[in-house]
Amino acid sequence: MIEPYYTREQAEALHKLREAAGGEGFDRAWTKLIADVRADMDSGGGPSTDRAKALGQRWRALVEQFTGGDVEIERLLYQAADKYRVNCEQSGFQAPNVVGYIRTVLKTLDV
Repeated sequence: MIEPYYTREQAEALHKLREAAGGEGFDRAWTKLIADVRADMDSGGGPSTDRAKALGQRWRALVEQFTGGDVEIERLLYQAADKYRVNCEQSGFQAPNVVGYIRTVLKTLDV
């Protein structure tokens, strides 16, 4: 059995944050950004390129828009992403590690 990523209360709170951040428009922005990050990963340029850094800035802006700067909510999101990645690997599904890549990019922005 796959453990849930969020409790019911957390899921409800995250849904409200999503709606406040723009709902479907916010979802489209994330979908586009993730596609752009995957394309950057495939290009082989690496996390320290200007393109990757621009993607990292877009990522940060969307996370900020969603969380309002609440570090606990941000931690919860990354924790769920880590659980998702582990579950994928355990089920034999190999997906690009977009979150891992973007974390590396974000570190280059903080240097």
